[in-house]
Amino acid sequence: MVRLEQSGSATLVLHLSGDGLTVETITVSGQDVAGPMTPEGIGLGSSTEELLAAHTDLSLSSRPTPETWTYATPVEDAANVSFRTFEDEVRVIGVGAGIPKEPCA
Repeated sequence: MVRLEQSGSATLVLHLSGDGLTVETITVSGQDVAGPMTPEGIGLGSSTEELLAAHTDLSLSSRPTPETWTYATPVEDAANVSFRTFEDEVRVIGVGAGIPKEPCA
């Protein structure tokens, strides 16, 4: 795992394969910081309502705590994109397997 973090900025984490040669998952997280946005305008700090209105193909994939929800694109998509919300705000955006060149602008 490679973690890039700077005070006042979004945190970027690259999850690498066992041999360290392939990026398997990219996550961006943060609160009250600027970060990447999807082409539909969803980014860190967007509300759950905005998220679900912009990305109608998302489904609930987990609920680790009463305040935390994880929504993901269908598994058959070339790249799996997930959003984790906490207290009705997007706090984490993740992209996995088959990572597209431009999942976020």
